[in-house]
Amino acid sequence: MEIYDRNVVEIMGLPQKVNSLQEIDDLHRKFVQYRWDFYCQSGIETMAHYRSEQYFGWDITPGVFRKRGIGAREGKELEKRAALMFERIVTENFGPDALRDLFYRQRYGKDWDILFQAQHAGVKTTLVDWTARIDKSVYFAVEESMDGALNAADGQLWVYMIPTGELLSHNTLPIKDTFYDQDPADLRSGAMINVSICLDNLGKRLFETRMFKQGGRFYISASNECNIPLNRQQGIARYLFRFRIPAARKKVIREELAADGLTRETVYVQENPEHQALIDAINTEVYG
Repeated sequence: MEIYDRNVVEIMGLPQKVNSLQEIDDLHRKFVQYRWDFYCQSGIETMAHYRSEQYFGWDITPGVFRKRGIGAREGKELEKRAALMFERIVTENFGPDALRDLFYRQRYGKDWDILFQAQHAGVKTTLVDWTARIDKSVYFAVEESMDGALNAADGQLWVYMIPTGELLSHNTLPIKDTFYDQDPADLRSGAMINVSICLDNLGKRLFETRMFKQGGRFYISASNECNIPLNRQQGIARYLFRFRIPAARKKVIREELAADGLTRETVYVQENPEHQALIDAINTEVYG
């Protein structure tokens, strides 16, 4: 049994399966309490982040590396090429207002902002999606798939109690001591990025709108190990907890989420096949 599965039983004293939205809500409250208990025991402050997937057993792997045989350095080079292509194609097809330029004046502001939007557009990057909202996370494990095998498979819910020292944001003006001073292509340590969203004219910026709707945050690993799944990185795995969502309960939970107003329409922006075709073309040209 992996450490993140043992953590559920040995640390939290919980069953690994969650069967309803009520159980999922209760789970969030338990991790809020665990945050305090762990701080009292260790002096380390943590915060729960969530990620869900349709198949129990998948590693937490960035999109770039889901194709075998790509090393960390090559992955970063491909990511940079894909981000540049994304910027060019979006600007040419939808105009400059379609992309956010909130932090371009920061040293690496443009590199980060393009990367965030590319990730949420569906371009493969070295980022991994997380959120502080457990309900929005669970939606992605239980949403109906065109792949019948995924519908018939158990899903998984990850909880990452990340030390808050590894949670980076920028809450001061003027901006200082921020991740925007670091090169995303050459990071010495991993971090969870809490991206600021500007609400002014948000509807014009398609991919920032999706970040906002999903409460998106991103984990980015150190550049020399970004090809290693997060659950295979020892320093991260000890803070992970994995829960199973039985296949037979997916539809039930999906209906419970819908009753609370959480549907595909509320977690995605308006979907456009032409937009998706452009993103697919980028992934095909860069990654094959």
